[in-house]
Amino acid sequence: MPRSAAARVLGVHWGFLMRNDRLATRFRARGFTLFEMIVTIVIVAVLAAIALPNFGSSLRNNRMTTETNDLLTAFNLARTEAVTRAAPVSVCASSDGATCATASTAWAQGWMVFVDYGTPGQVDAADGDVVLRVWSKIDPKDSISADAVFLRYSMTGTVSDGGAVSQSTFRLSPHGCTGDQERQITIKTMGRAESQHVTCGT
Repeated sequence: MPRSAAARVLGVHWGFLMRNDRLATRFRARGFTLFEMIVTIVIVAVLAAIALPNFGSSLRNNRMTTETNDLLTAFNLARTEAVTRAAPVSVCASSDGATCATASTAWAQGWMVFVDYGTPGQVDAADGDVVLRVWSKIDPKDSISADAVFLRYSMTGTVSDGGAVSQSTFRLSPHGCTGDQERQITIKTMGRAESQHVTCGT
């Protein structure tokens, strides 16, 4: 190989090695200092302190929405089935999906919809009662207060018995409730169920 060609080859290799050495030095110099690490931790802690309460509030709102919709679905299903079947259909609190609870405080343990030919608010297989759908208990951090043990819809879609004279009220509340996170469902004698946000503890 001519001398000039060899020099050029050596020059190329030498330049390549020098660039790699500079790059390696640059990458080694990019590590975090103790001060930078402390600042980063402080920033992350501040952001977490801001985000966590909002996250918890969002979870409570989502639970309330889901549980309220499930209860509304039960009332609407019972009313529709009563009209369609031309037979009484009830919604009652139930922890086992087979028998109705006897206390209005039991709704948080679950509820069910059933064709209610026999004794109102009781599942009587001998009378031809049929369970149509069952809902499991709500989140243990939440609660439901109600003034009715059960609701019984007639074939015309009205609520024939099961609680207050003019209307029945169900109130769902999350643990750690703030603002208007509670939900209230109202069922008037005509059978229509409506829900709304209500302020905690009012």
